[in-house]
Amino acid sequence: IQCYKYNFKNDKSKKIQFGLLAQELQDIFPELTSRSGDYLTINYLNFTAILLECIKKLKTDTDYLKSIINKSQ
Repeated sequence: IQCYKYNFKNDKSKKIQFGLLAQELQDIFPELTSRSGDYLTINYLNFTAILLECIKKLKTDTDYLKSIINKSQ
C-alpha cells in the first residue's frame, strides 16, 4: 500500500492532501472499502484500528530482536 500526496482539482487553495488508493487497499482489506456512486471509498476510521494492531506487532518484534541482541553482547 502506497501513500499518495495530491490536491483536489477544484480546490483553489491547492491544499496538499495525503491518502491511499482505495483500489490498492481493496486487494488487502476489502472490508475497509465501499462504493459511493462511481467512487470506491476508504473507511479511514476503521483503518486506524488495523494500523494500531500493526504498530503493536512491530513493537513486539522489535522488543524480541533487542533481547536477542542484548543476550549476544
